[in-house]
Amino acid sequence: MAKKNTLGAVAKRFGITAREARDIATAVGTVGKSVLKSPQEGISPRKAVKNLKKQVKEVGQAAIKGKKGTSSKQLQPNPTSLSQFQSRGGKGYVAYEYKKGKKRK
Repeated sequence: MAKKNTLGAVAKRFGITAREARDIATAVGTVGKSVLKSPQEGISPRKAVKNLKKQVKEVGQAAIKGKKGTSSKQLQPNPTSLSQFQSRGGKGYVAYEYKKGKKRK
């Protein structure tokens, strides 16, 4: 019986760690997008880099303690700015903003 509980705990910790590792990929994409968008829209890549560091730290906590972290921040277009951009026929620029990550339960 002890082996089943141990195996289940290892599988659960592995699942949590894998989820946190996938957040690193999202954070890397956000850093890349913020670097590309920073010259024209004035977006600071510092927030994205700080978020990437946080996600890497959360993977370590998940692997060691089995602790769940937060989802990664994402850089997304502002809906109002996007609709104005589309109504102008694709002229101008779209303002971007960071969508905050959520704490996992």
